[in-house]
Amino acid sequence: MKNIFVQVGNTLTTIILRSPLHRMASKTSLLVALAGRKSGNKIALPVNYFAYDDILYITSLRNRTWWRNLRGGAPVKVRLAGRDMYVRGNLVEDGTDVLENLKHFFQHRPEVARYFGVRLESNERPNTQDISKLAQERVLVKVCLNQKI
Repeated sequence: MKNIFVQVGNTLTTIILRSPLHRMASKTSLLVALAGRKSGNKIALPVNYFAYDDILYITSLRNRTWWRNLRGGAPVKVRLAGRDMYVRGNLVEDGTDVLENLKHFFQHRPEVARYFGVRLESNERPNTQDISKLAQERVLVKVCLNQKI
């Protein structure tokens, strides 16, 4: 039953992101499209993202499979704020690298930490133990908007 709700939610989000109503979702969601590494089949799905400078950070649970197509880097199309951009997606899957990237990101965008269940210490620094746990559960896809293909 959960998969049905996920599929319906993804379909609705995709429709919204491709429409003039994209502003409803574009601040936190984008469409990412890529080719399957083995099959060559096109994959397009809505994902949540967070931006810092010209880098988009996309996280995915490790038990998902779409991100595996980005091992070694791969061209992707992102639909962001109503515009298509052809860029390169770089997968960060090693737990230590995910941890370091998440630490860096949350230090610069502490308001996003709460979304992931990462507590902020009294000095507004993200809790390292929370980030370590998160890094074990997730992978990170980094999309640099100035690396057009």
